[in-house]
Amino acid sequence: MALSIRAIDQVSRPFFAGEVSGIDITQPLSQADAAAISAGMDEYGVLVFHDQHFTDESQLAFSRYFGALEQATGDIAQGHERRLSMDVNDISNLDKNNQAVINVFYAQLYQKNGKLAVKTVGEIPGVDQTFGGTFSSSTPAPGRTNPQCVKRSLPWIGKTIHPPVTG
Repeated sequence: MALSIRAIDQVSRPFFAGEVSGIDITQPLSQADAAAISAGMDEYGVLVFHDQHFTDESQLAFSRYFGALEQATGDIAQGHERRLSMDVNDISNLDKNNQAVINVFYAQLYQKNGKLAVKTVGEIPGVDQTFGGTFSSSTPAPGRTNPQCVKRSLPWIGKTIHPPVTG
């Protein structure tokens, strides 16, 4: 079957999305197929490829048909902490072991020059979000260790901030 691209919505938005068929983009492309896909990217805002089963390597190989890849520079994890190659911008909260990790901050509201302001009064770095983050320092997630919590005197009791914020 030859590569073809057709508008998904031929009536309302014929220029918006094109459906590509007749090609397995996880395999090496011919110059003609790469040129046809490139032309499709020029014609449509979105190209849809159904039933493609990518690996990181096959997605990178496909991407290289359309130009040099930019190196990732804006990721939070750098160097040996990265879970993916520098060819992929990783904008997730996963660590190198594919575990979801975030930092949790406790904030205090206060008045500054007559305006409401906020400041961080405590931080728990690297909170494990595995299984919804339901683990505590006394019951860590399986195979993970929790970092020490930074202990601070927090200015609230229950749901009330003391002293009360006015204004």
